Amino acid sequence: MRDSILFPSSQDKFRLLKNNYRQMKILYLIPLVILLSARSSYGQTSQIPDLSATERFFLQPDVAIARLTEAALARSASVEALRIDRDIIGEDLQIARKDIYKNLSLAGDYLYGNLGLLSISEGSQIGIGTGLASRYSAGFRLSLPLDMIISRPNRINRVQLQLKQAEFIQKSREEEISQFIINMYQDVVLARRTLKVHTEARESARINKQLSEKSFREGQVSLADMSVVTEAYTRAAIDYESSYTNYETAVRILEEIVGMNIIELMNP
Repeated sequence: MRDSILFPSSQDKFRLLKNNYRQMKILYLIPLVILLSARSSYGQTSQIPDLSATERFFLQPDVAIARLTEAALARSASVEALRIDRDIIGEDLQIARKDIYKNLSLAGDYLYGNLGLLSISEGSQIGIGTGLASRYSAGFRLSLPLDMIISRPNRINRVQLQLKQAEFIQKSREEEISQFIINMYQDVVLARRTLKVHTEARESARINKQLSEKSFREGQVSLADMSVVTEAYTRAAIDYESSYTNYETAVRILEEIVGMNIIELMNP
């Protein structure tokens, strides 16, 4: 009787497989349904068919990771903040190089109007008169403290080092994001494979449960054996739901990081 549970007859198994063929196809396509909103299309221009966006995502990891990293860096607020800090230090460097010119001043003035005129005649008489006249002057002044001249190269070098430090910090942050994207991509791939395994296991347990129920109604399977089969199906169903949730969560987190869904990311 236990053998009938583990090894159902060929006719019964064939009949159940035939009745559940369409349902099995849907279950095997669950990982694709999560990511795809449109059906995959295959071209016949060459012997190698065109790949859908989701298939390219999983079959071309180098392309997928490169696009994921690019999108994540463009969306990262921390990287943008570091980029702004670097630009600010770059402006400080330009100011430090031109700082010496703040001690250079230009001055000029222009006067026009009645100006007093002083004249001495031949008889030693002094005459005073007024007349319209204009006058202008121009000049410049440069004052360079000695400490400014001596320390100017050091100040410029200090700002240059700060700029280089900001660039290294930004690069380090970009590398951290790149490594995180690689780990997240591997998590999605693993979750998808796990979901596929649990999908197949649940379907196998479901078929075995249906066969056992038929045999139980015919009196060929005991209640204890039926309980074992039901428990196995329950475990398979729970494992499937858990793997489905893990896969969907991994995909959603990755899409949130890059700011777009997988199809948009992988489309040309």
